[in-house]
Amino acid sequence: MKKKFSWGTGILIFIIVFILLNGVVILFSLNQKIDLVTNNYYEKELKYQQDIDKQQNALPFADSILITVDKAVIQITFPVDHANQIESGKAFFYRPSDLKLDFQAELKLNQNGEQLFDAKSFIKGLWKATFEWEENKREYQVTKSFYVD
Repeated sequence: MKKKFSWGTGILIFIIVFILLNGVVILFSLNQKIDLVTNNYYEKELKYQQDIDKQQNALPFADSILITVDKAVIQITFPVDHANQIESGKAFFYRPSDLKLDFQAELKLNQNGEQLFDAKSFIKGLWKATFEWEENKREYQVTKSFYVD
């Protein structure tokens, strides 16, 4: 005896397949890694106007801050006249693809306005560096991108 395929059976099969596919999508999405730009995103958002002011302060000489990538070292170069006046500062290195690789370092420029970082600390790929410092009681901030081969 041959069974007929009714519309009720078709609807039931459709609902079961739909629920299974939704379950697969939910499991897949729960296993995805999601990295925010920073863990304290909301705190940084509240201080965003201060960052804009720091960037405006650095605008006249932001293009003269250079990042040179070599196989052995990453060299940061500031204009000498500003480098000698920096009272305190930090360098934040941000890896867009992996939050765990982010780190910060004290900004300690030599008399030529240069600071060297070991290239082994940076894995291959795109990096963003944000430099924040204080000079003559004014705060400055510059962000640059660079690529490590």
